[in-house]
Amino acid sequence: MDASILLKALRQRISVWETMKDMLNMCDLPIGNGWDRTIKKLENDPLNNLISSEIKFQKLQTLYCNYILISQKAIKFYNVSKQDIDKLISCFEIYKIEPTIYQKYYPFPVAEEDLKGIDVLPNLAHIEITNENISLVFCTRHSFTERTEINLKDFNPEAQNKLIYYDKVYGTKRQIYQSFDVIVIWKNKGLIEARIDMTKNPQLKEYQNYFDRQANARSVMDRWNEYLLNKGLQNYISKVCPKRNLAFFSTHTHERSGESFRVRHIGISFYFKPQDKM
Repeated sequence: MDASILLKALRQRISVWETMKDMLNMCDLPIGNGWDRTIKKLENDPLNNLISSEIKFQKLQTLYCNYILISQKAIKFYNVSKQDIDKLISCFEIYKIEPTIYQKYYPFPVAEEDLKGIDVLPNLAHIEITNENISLVFCTRHSFTERTEINLKDFNPEAQNKLIYYDKVYGTKRQIYQSFDVIVIWKNKGLIEARIDMTKNPQLKEYQNYFDRQANARSVMDRWNEYLLNKGLQNYISKVCPKRNLAFFSTHTHERSGESFRVRHIGISFYFKPQDKM
């Protein structure tokens, strides 16, 4: 395994350093002071070629793949008849994905130079089949304009004089990025779940017309609890939070430490559609 490719992909996908630290700790990999120093430390580690290190990086890649499927997604559920679910399951269990550059690179992002020449249509890059569901991973090239305010003091005096009547000066840069959107077909729940990648879409405008907020927050929390229950976590148990209706506690044995790991899950509803107004 090329550790550099994996670390670069993690750097692109995970913006919160604390999340990355947790993942490295779970894999028993060394941590430096921040992203850049940690990557340099891991890439230059003379022990990287050892089998034990290879196993650790393989575990880190598994965490990365799970992150692609689940994290930083806008989610919406659709009720579908069992008959239609069964048809879709039968179809995708035998479906062969057409070779694309996305499939060639998966689970890692396509190199930027290659990404520039790809059209903007979604491409099916990966199918993951489990006992509970089938996940279809679609990759798409997107673009946005980055807008940054420029400090006038950074210009030379001549330029400052020419711009003296402007309150603010901005620089713009066109950025491209790859999204990993996921469609999950649940085999026994009568549900299809759409997970739209929000990792590098800061304004979220592109998806506002596609996704509204879930009205039934209780239903979302129940599905999340059921997902954790089916995930196979060791000694997993859950119970309702006595202080908050849309919350529950879960406890399982932490894989690395062997200690009991307790988490409080809180649902926050942003849905607003009053029915008592004209």
